[in-house]
Amino acid sequence: MRLLNPRTLEFKEFNQDLPQYAIFSHTWYSQPLSEILYHDIKNYFSGRVEIGPNGLIANTSAYPTIPPALQKVVWCCQQTILDGFEWIWIDTCCLNKDSAVEDSEAVNAMFTWYRNAMTCYVYLSDVDITTRLLRDRSGAFSNSKWFKRGWTLQELLAPPNVYFYDRGWQLIGTKYSMKPHISTITTIDEETLMNQRGLAESSIARRMSWAARRETTRAEDIAYCLMGIFGVNMPLLYGEGAEKAFIRLQEEIMRKSEDHTLFAWTSVDDGRTLQPGRKPRGPLALSPSEFASSADFTPTTDAKYPSEPYTMTNCGLEISLPIVPDGDAYIAWLNCLDKDYQRVGIRIQELKFEPRRYYRIDSNILIDNLPLPPPGRTLAYLKQGHGTNNNSFWLNTNLGSQGFGFRLVPEGRWKPEWNVIQLPVDSANPASRRSTLVVEKPVPGTEQGFEIVFGFPPDDDDNPSCGVYPLLNGEPNLNHQLRHGVGYAWLKIGLYTIEVNVIRKDAVNDLIVMCLEYESNY
Repeated sequence: MRLLNPRTLEFKEFNQDLPQYAIFSHTWYSQPLSEILYHDIKNYFSGRVEIGPNGLIANTSAYPTIPPALQKVVWCCQQTILDGFEWIWIDTCCLNKDSAVEDSEAVNAMFTWYRNAMTCYVYLSDVDITTRLLRDRSGAFSNSKWFKRGWTLQELLAPPNVYFYDRGWQLIGTKYSMKPHISTITTIDEETLMNQRGLAESSIARRMSWAARRETTRAEDIAYCLMGIFGVNMPLLYGEGAEKAFIRLQEEIMRKSEDHTLFAWTSVDDGRTLQPGRKPRGPLALSPSEFASSADFTPTTDAKYPSEPYTMTNCGLEISLPIVPDGDAYIAWLNCLDKDYQRVGIRIQELKFEPRRYYRIDSNILIDNLPLPPPGRTLAYLKQGHGTNNNSFWLNTNLGSQGFGFRLVPEGRWKPEWNVIQLPVDSANPASRRSTLVVEKPVPGTEQGFEIVFGFPPDDDDNPSCGVYPLLNGEPNLNHQLRHGVGYAWLKIGLYTIEVNVIRKDAVNDLIVMCLEYESNY
């Protein structure tokens, strides 16, 4: 851990035997380059300046006026000296953000660093307590952007002692003196705020709800900033996107916890009928915001339905749950309750072509006080899917009854037991986005067969398209282009018409129906 001497701004590396130190929490300015960073301290300030107890910097002719980013560092160091600490940790100054390895190690250790600090100074640059009106001061504190940022959640919870300062470094109060107000702002109970109640004593859903309305500058940080809250570690993969990062976080949490409230989230689609084109969901949420209404869910134990180990596999989440029919779907009962002690369940539907594989549908939590089903569990695989399409084309055709066979180009995508053609649809591989159904037998009265091209146009994984063309010299033309929004095509050969229509019919199974009709024009 690299700490900063508050008097000389010199760095020192510590390994096991850490000294007592203070720590700083703030929000970065909108332009990161406006901050005083590690290289600025090392190259321009370290050992060249001295901060006295009155907060002035000596030997700084290069800075006749102190910029705001430097001023908050000076104030923080001054306070550290006044409080009798010899070391301070400031993220902007002590972390070399140019080193991905150092950044990853720091993010994974940051909760521990804040927890072990003797005191934490919070600088609220958008709060001014010198205003005359009490309601203005209170409103500014409540609405400070510090309470809306992802990283500051652990910076509030981890340290035992937290002091809040306004834009002019006037003391606003402490976490202890303001705990009722802070609890109202953050929805975190006072016992947890004051470290009288361990974080693990709050359900996963409750802890997620604390971050539901917080934001981060980098998309993936909405997951990374919560690692310490849940006591997990994972590598940082900037560029993977917020959803994948958050799913990875939940997978790490699953390895350490049996708390079913992890699955008790809601989404913006709650209560709506699942329509074609709207993707079904998996067992894991895509953002902390989906736990906004889940704070009151708590895990429970039941002798009839004891928790069994579950794990994420290549087939999805492998979990044993009591499952009861609900129309054309099922309700899977979770081992968790709401604040009124009612059982929480989720609606799932089995995939047509994959037994024991399910998607979550309607994505809303069902709370019911009806008796539980008789003891007995179903081993289910809840597919996460990451919002991707299954892209199975179910072929409905009269070709066979008319004496016509067909072949597919490329081969291997035809599943005759289900009458389904499956496309992988790899965005990086245009050939995977389409298939060609070739009918080589000539249409009666002609010497010509035909081909059906179907799949997905470039940059469109949601809307299937099709085309029908005559065969040229008995061979398919693999250069036909699929056009956006063309779900119907027809071709007349001799006295016969071939019609093709592709449309999504089953949102849960993400099934695409391809109707292929061969009709005489007599």
